[in-house]
Amino acid sequence: MTADKSILLEVQGLKKYFPVTEGLVFLRTAGYVKAVDDIDFELPERQTLGLVGESGCGKTTTARVILRLEEPTSGRVCFQGKDVSRLGGADLRRYRAAVHAVFQDPTSSLNPRMRVGSIISEPLEVSGKIPRSEIKDRVKESLDFVGLNQDSAGLFPHEFSGGQRQRVALARAFALRPRLIVLDEPVSSLDVSIRAQILNLAKDMQEQAGISFLLISHDLATVRYMSHRIAVMYLGKIVEAGARDEVYSHPLHPYTSALLSAASPLRPGDQQKEVVLTGEVSSPLNPPSGCRFHPRCDRRMKSCSDTEPQLKPAGADHQVACHLY
Repeated sequence: MTADKSILLEVQGLKKYFPVTEGLVFLRTAGYVKAVDDIDFELPERQTLGLVGESGCGKTTTARVILRLEEPTSGRVCFQGKDVSRLGGADLRRYRAAVHAVFQDPTSSLNPRMRVGSIISEPLEVSGKIPRSEIKDRVKESLDFVGLNQDSAGLFPHEFSGGQRQRVALARAFALRPRLIVLDEPVSSLDVSIRAQILNLAKDMQEQAGISFLLISHDLATVRYMSHRIAVMYLGKIVEAGARDEVYSHPLHPYTSALLSAASPLRPGDQQKEVVLTGEVSSPLNPPSGCRFHPRCDRRMKSCSDTEPQLKPAGADHQVACHLY
């Protein structure tokens, strides 16, 4: 475990396997879906880590383990040096207050039967950290911070637009002044014109309150705008990680190059080579041997199908899991 006090969140050898059963009467385990398979990363204080990759690569499962919505198969998630899976009682309540989430669809994440004021005040009441006499003021302060007027507290979620509902979700997450907020595709369901407002609001929260973010997204433009560091996932593995500008300007793994190529269409005169992936993502129930990306890689070698590459340094602040390096 790292001794660096600036590291807020540390993930060590994290695995999350889901059993696949068969049989009608006597169930037996036929295999395991390896949703997350031995990953490591760190998130420092007051920074944003962008976790990117195609759908099904394990990003959201990683977030669910961090939020303790799922228990890890093996490995550890450490928050301020403490193993999250071993927390209980008062320690677990403190962790719940320190780590919050904002999900992709604000409509489904907000209780339609509760008024906005109650939605925001509920975590404050459950935590016991805020005196009841101060909760109403904290709700008003949170609404004001996200750009909603105080009258919004008396309305129901369906009375807001999609962007406003996401502001309510951010206000609820911000109300307890958490140390970490997990942003799981926070703007993918919003109109393009609204996305920048929500992202700028999140950046303001980080600057003013010192909040760290784990940003999960397949939108590389969003990740580039928000993140300090980036980790690229493919089929349960982290294949490349590093400082944002380093990864974007010098992608090393063929998969990262393909993602960036798809996100940035070539224009006349561009020197960048277009990368087109062939085939489909393999099943996490039976992933390929060696490098999991090798069936789709146009630069594969014999060792790619035989030996699994390890994530190793490839620069001052850059890591890659690829036999090419």
